[in-house]
Amino acid sequence: MTKPLNGQEIPFPQTEYRERIKTVQTDLTQKKLAGGILFDPENIYWLTGFQTIGYFTFQCLLVLPDRDPILISRKVNGFLASVTPTFSQFIGIADDELPVDKLTAALNEHFTRNDSIGLETRAWYLTVRDYQELTSMCSYQFVDWNDHIEPYRCIKSKAQLDRMRSAARAAEAGLDAALKVVRVGANENVLAAAMHSASISAGGEYLGHPPLVVSGERTALCFAMWKRRELKQGDVVLLESAGCIDRYHAMIARALLY
Repeated sequence: MTKPLNGQEIPFPQTEYRERIKTVQTDLTQKKLAGGILFDPENIYWLTGFQTIGYFTFQCLLVLPDRDPILISRKVNGFLASVTPTFSQFIGIADDELPVDKLTAALNEHFTRNDSIGLETRAWYLTVRDYQELTSMCSYQFVDWNDHIEPYRCIKSKAQLDRMRSAARAAEAGLDAALKVVRVGANENVLAAAMHSASISAGGEYLGHPPLVVSGERTALCFAMWKRRELKQGDVVLLESAGCIDRYHAMIARALLY
């Protein structure tokens, strides 16, 4: 793994992440846990500043009480990990390797038999299969370790609020652009393209929630998306725009009768 390039990929000062890590380490100590394993990408991001669109493959963060966390993830994520200075180690998983085997090897390196280890069991990205393999392969005492980061995430600093306000401006730009191209004969894709383009041009990044554009009778379908439908006179049009700055999102929605 290459040397971190001055940590330019984390959105906040490294000292802030040190405080966050220390807070979670204190939680481990108070619960008498030898370590903890996070699977939720939002919690991993909050704690370390690491972000990747590759969280759809196996990924977890091993939190230790006396050193920076260890990221265990697909090998291609090693490049992003190398510019994230909040990790003490990156363990890459090749595509022909079993992820739980790599996690188990890391646990065996840092813990002793019958240690209690916190496990984020409510995370969407801890599959039933991986959980069953992990608990059957290891002699450690796995303990549910949930809701330890979310309360801290609810408290926003000024810097975090500034990101959310900037995201809101990007969302507004997207909505404004979509409203300007609403007309009879245009289709939903034209509105969605205008919305997404304007949000990105206003500084927005890739979204956790794509633009929502739906018209006519399909507006009765919750969470329906644009589908090339041509707008007609008298249509109801639903527009929902989003903006994202450093993974902090803001959204704005409007309905109109055209």
